[in-house]
Amino acid sequence: MFLSRLIDRQMAKYKSLDKRAIVFQEINQRLLERLGIIKIQPKTIVNLFSGIPYVSRELAGLYPNADIFLMGDDELAIKYAQKSQKLASSKLQTLVYPTLTELPLAKASVDLLVANLLLPWSTDLKPLLAEIRRLLKPGGLFIFSSLGPDTLKELTTYLPANFSITIKDNLLDMHVIGDLLMQEGLSEPVMEMEMLQVNYRKLSGLVDELSCLNLLSLPKTTLNSSNAQIAVSFEVIYGHAWQPTGIKAGTLGESYIAVDMIKRPKPA
Repeated sequence: MFLSRLIDRQMAKYKSLDKRAIVFQEINQRLLERLGIIKIQPKTIVNLFSGIPYVSRELAGLYPNADIFLMGDDELAIKYAQKSQKLASSKLQTLVYPTLTELPLAKASVDLLVANLLLPWSTDLKPLLAEIRRLLKPGGLFIFSSLGPDTLKELTTYLPANFSITIKDNLLDMHVIGDLLMQEGLSEPVMEMEMLQVNYRKLSGLVDELSCLNLLSLPKTTLNSSNAQIAVSFEVIYGHAWQPTGIKAGTLGESYIAVDMIKRPKPA
C-alpha cells in the first residue's frame, strides 16, 4: 500500500512537470527541427534523458524503421512517458542507466544519440562525452541541446540575494562544449545559440515552473510579491557532432577533412 501511494505521488509529480515544462518542450521541438534537416537514416537510436523524454514520439515518427531506446535514470519517468505519449512498446525498448558514465549498451552500437537538455545535469562533461563516443558507430551522430551561462540572468531582479540556480555551475559556453567534443574525439562539431525570452504573468508562475524543474533553490523568505508581468532569458545551445569514420581521433586544436574534399590548384 505504501509503495503504491509512493508511485502515485511520483506519477503526479511527472504530470505536474509535464504541464509546466513549457520551455523544455519548446526547446525539444526546436532541436527536432534541426535534426530533421540532417541527412541520416539511423537503424538504432538512443534518447538519453533525465526527467521526461519528450523527444521519443517524434523520433518514432521521423524514423519509423529504427530501433529506439529510451535510456533514463528513472524507470517511473519512462513508464509515465510511455503512457502519456502513447508510445507503442513495439517501437522502442527501455533501459535504466546507473550513471551517465555507465550506459548499458555495447560499444559502437548506436547510429543516433539524442540528448535534449541533458548536459546541464552532468557535473563533468568529459566522461559523459567519452561514453557517448564509445556508443556511437563510425559515422554516428550525437545531437543535443543545453543551457548557456546567461540562462535566467534576470532573476537577481526578482528574487532574494541568497537564492541559487541549482545547475548554474554546469552551464557552459557553447565554445567550451565544442572544444570538449573535439577533445573526446568527436568530429565536425556544429554549435549554435539563441536567446529565448519567456514572459510570465507574475513571479509565482516563474518560481513554480523553475522549482518543478529542479532548476531553482529558494530560501524560505518572502519574495517580491509584484503581480506585474516579468520576463527571463534562457540561453539555449544546440549542437551536433559525428563519430569519425576510419580516422584517428583528434585532440583539441586538430581537425580532419576527407581526401576527396581537397581541391588541387589549377595549372597556371
